[in-house]
Amino acid sequence: MTAMPEEKTSPITVYRLLPGRNCGECGVPTCMAFAFRLLEGVSEPGECPHLTEENRDELLKLVSPPVRKVRFGKGGALCIGGERSLHRHVHRFYHPTAIGVGVKVENHLDEAVSLIRRIGDFKVTVGWETYGVDFIYLNCSGLDEQVLKLIRHVDEYTGKPMIISITLPVVEQAWGTLAELKPVLCGADAANLKEFIELSRGVECPLAVTSRSVEELCRLSEKASSQGCQVVLNPIPGNGLKGLVSMLIQIRIAALEHGVSGLQHPILVFPAQRQPCSNNVLNHGWMESLTGAACVLRYADALVLSSMDWLSTAPLYALRQGYYSNPREPAKVNPGLYVLGKPDAHSPVVLTTNYALTYYLVSGDLQAGNVSCYLVVVDSQGMSVENAVAGGLVDGEIIANSLKMVEGRVLEKRVVLPRGFSRLKGEVEEASGWRVLIGPEDSAELPSYLRKLWVGEVEGD
Repeated sequence: MTAMPEEKTSPITVYRLLPGRNCGECGVPTCMAFAFRLLEGVSEPGECPHLTEENRDELLKLVSPPVRKVRFGKGGALCIGGERSLHRHVHRFYHPTAIGVGVKVENHLDEAVSLIRRIGDFKVTVGWETYGVDFIYLNCSGLDEQVLKLIRHVDEYTGKPMIISITLPVVEQAWGTLAELKPVLCGADAANLKEFIELSRGVECPLAVTSRSVEELCRLSEKASSQGCQVVLNPIPGNGLKGLVSMLIQIRIAALEHGVSGLQHPILVFPAQRQPCSNNVLNHGWMESLTGAACVLRYADALVLSSMDWLSTAPLYALRQGYYSNPREPAKVNPGLYVLGKPDAHSPVVLTTNYALTYYLVSGDLQAGNVSCYLVVVDSQGMSVENAVAGGLVDGEIIANSLKMVEGRVLEKRVVLPRGFSRLKGEVEEASGWRVLIGPEDSAELPSYLRKLWVGEVEGD
């Protein structure tokens, strides 16, 4: 392993390579702010339109993440790697672990086609986000005409990027398909590395190198990357879950803390390594989910699951969502109009902020009370009610614009605002023309409050 000393780049060093025009065309007002964003990995050097080519190349060397990014799929649709830190509290993680499902291509191509279609249509909703499978893994013994047709079907039906496990040699007619679809080529080891490097360079596709030894994995990746290949590491554990997690930690520590260039690549993991493409969910689905969760927490950049069973995959998506969220930003939902139950033109209109905890408390209490209503979620940049008002993130004009989403749906313009918005009541009524009512302090009281209010038994504030 070749270790390189780690040097910390300062914002001043980056700033000196920037034009210093403070033009704001990069999306931030000053070049110093842009320098900080470059170091944090939020921005790319190419976002500055005034950089010289020489300075751009120098900046890329300074601010590129230690773990290299690898893009695959048409147009580089999916990016894995690009991480900068071992710990989320030190530096946020940027590219969530890509989750794929394996398809074993044998003699029953009709079954493979059916499975691919189900994978393409698969969806999991976690909180306020809906996720699908990020890529499809095809385990092919060869690339004959039927398999190439199947690969084309994956692209046409699902549009998903692919990782393809193949055996050499690859027939000439397959090179064009690989060059177009840019899958990760899987199957390179010490015995066939030379031939895989030739194929990877010829079709310009990333190459996954495989070994049971971290040292050998490092040597293989160094040889492949030195010849211009994008590399993905595929470690094979020899001691179950404990051995796998140990290898992942060893690889990432060597890459980030010791600068071992041969291990500064994304990591591909098969949680069910012994049977990566079995579709027997009942026997090992829960164990695969458990292994996958450990891999998400310990630096795996891509996982290949053997099934897409909801009970096995939903926990992985939920874990990934929380683990890769930005700890510097509040949890928030998308602002907009949410329809709860079956409201009509006489139903209540309730407004709240897009802070996730507030939204889920309010919507949960309304649903638990079987209230059919329109819930307007205003953009408070993820702040709670009191913080949004105190910080000037929500005012009468913003609320008035949000209420336009409900116009035409209800006969009477009455809206219930949170008690923390009471000081904005006059502003909202003036800006919107709506009658503003101030709801109870505890959202658990909303159902009874709305029932009494909408039958005229209580007067609004």
